[in-house]
Amino acid sequence: MFALSTIAFGLFAFVAVVEGREPPAGSDKSRPRFPTPTVPKLRQSQTAEQQWMQHHWPGYHNGVNLGGHLVIENWMFMRPEPPFNKANLQLDYAKMPMFNNHMWSEALINASMIQNDRHQHLRSHLDYDRMYATAFDTMWCHLEEYYNDALLDEFAEYGINSVRVPVGYWIFDDPELYPDDQWTVELTRGLRPRGINPDGLLTPGTLALTNVIVKLWNRNMKVMLDMHALPGCSTPFQSYAGIQCDDAAPNFWGGLAEEGVSKPGGGVHPNTRAKDGKTWADVYRKIALERVVPYVEFINEILPGAVVAYEMMNEPDLLYHDASAEAVRASTVELSKDMMQSVDEAVAFGLNDGTENYNSTLMAEDLLSEPYRDHKDRYWLDIHHYFNWPAMCNVHSEENSTISIPCVCEANLPGTPHQHEGGAWTGYMKMDLLEQGYRLYIGEWSAGLQVARSCNNPTRLPNPKQAQVMWRAQKLSFLSQYLHYKGRAAHEQSSFLGDFYWAGRMGNNWNADPSVCCCHQDSDWVDFEWWDWSLINLIRLGLAKPLSQLGWTPETLGQHKEATCSGSFLIDCGPF
Repeated sequence: MFALSTIAFGLFAFVAVVEGREPPAGSDKSRPRFPTPTVPKLRQSQTAEQQWMQHHWPGYHNGVNLGGHLVIENWMFMRPEPPFNKANLQLDYAKMPMFNNHMWSEALINASMIQNDRHQHLRSHLDYDRMYATAFDTMWCHLEEYYNDALLDEFAEYGINSVRVPVGYWIFDDPELYPDDQWTVELTRGLRPRGINPDGLLTPGTLALTNVIVKLWNRNMKVMLDMHALPGCSTPFQSYAGIQCDDAAPNFWGGLAEEGVSKPGGGVHPNTRAKDGKTWADVYRKIALERVVPYVEFINEILPGAVVAYEMMNEPDLLYHDASAEAVRASTVELSKDMMQSVDEAVAFGLNDGTENYNSTLMAEDLLSEPYRDHKDRYWLDIHHYFNWPAMCNVHSEENSTISIPCVCEANLPGTPHQHEGGAWTGYMKMDLLEQGYRLYIGEWSAGLQVARSCNNPTRLPNPKQAQVMWRAQKLSFLSQYLHYKGRAAHEQSSFLGDFYWAGRMGNNWNADPSVCCCHQDSDWVDFEWWDWSLINLIRLGLAKPLSQLGWTPETLGQHKEATCSGSFLIDCGPF
């Protein structure tokens, strides 16, 4: 049994002192108090590339995802060789096929308690603060250094002007939301807040998120908050859901919060939520309205214009059918409309496709009808556009299978032979949403081409040439979309907002041990399975270049199509 189980049910319950401060005189005492940033506000001038982007591609979100930061995904931290240490995010892929924030929390707590036990004989009583100290120090090492100032500076120099920040609900969870829910460690305040919520997840509260938003704002990067992991688990069998769940109740789509979360194969993950009948969807609604909404207002008051959008949920119920259309609609289109009433109209709300029972066509029908169509400028559609898996632009013959680069360049581009290549995107197109001015962005994409790895003998690893070609072909495609839809949206803007690469970096060489807390550079960048998913690797290797260096402007983009959009790569030469 994990040590967490004992702790979570209160046998060693520890409620830390809350170092709160009274709100300033004259402030709204009913509004939640969020810790003020500990990172100084020092806004810099735009980098030369950011200025170039603004001049040539005005309004385009030249973006990246801060993947692996606040939400842990197993594959991003896998390593082929020792040392292996789950608490330090050094994962052995052969032995750790699943890992997520819940499992990381268990690993951190277990490691911290073992270290505490070694020194316990020196004290005459249990020191609960020390019991969890290493766990929280490790958490904060990761939160402060995984995307550090030097790395963000490189992104700014490259021309990044917008960042999608995946978050988990535990960032916004708070004892005041449901006072009868039992926290293992009450959320503290101060320079490094820490807590363990009723579901067993370590949380820094909102301060770590606030600090990274300040860093991005200082570097002239807009922020899109993306609720990647919801309470109760909204996507079965996926590490980004925060906890591993089955496609059956209890999970976000069915069952009560007090019942826990269903485990694949049977049983549940227990928690210490109060037995008060609330559903997991109720928990999210309360977090969204009573924490996310005031938080966005708080951020945009101290950092004007910092947060431009909040995405309701990431890939809901991907590939499964336990989420009804009514349930998905309620927590996306409907809930975001309720949130709009309390947030400045400059803030938009992202809606991600992925649900089997509430596909893009059904969502489009809703958005075109009352009471939603009056808010079309605030509904932003998120498409995840990947060629990594067998699907788009694959050409099969008796001799071989290939991926067509001309198709990659034209996927879902109106007026081309491949305008209906991507299914979810096609649903929006057939309903004419973009032509009518609804906004769409590529929330995730990558140069990753796993379908071709079995053809890359003898290494079976990503190929630098393939990564360069796939990055250029997709980037040209997205810029072409921007030009096609220019003038369709409000204020003569483009209906196509831009793109966000997944991800900023990978963690194959990362060590979250507080005494180490590094590393960012890898001497062998191309010698692991997913190196081409790291934008900083592509930049440092010269495979992804600033658009100014490529000479890609609205006037010249067509001249580069022939050289960028030709050829193909072999795929499916062996097991995927």
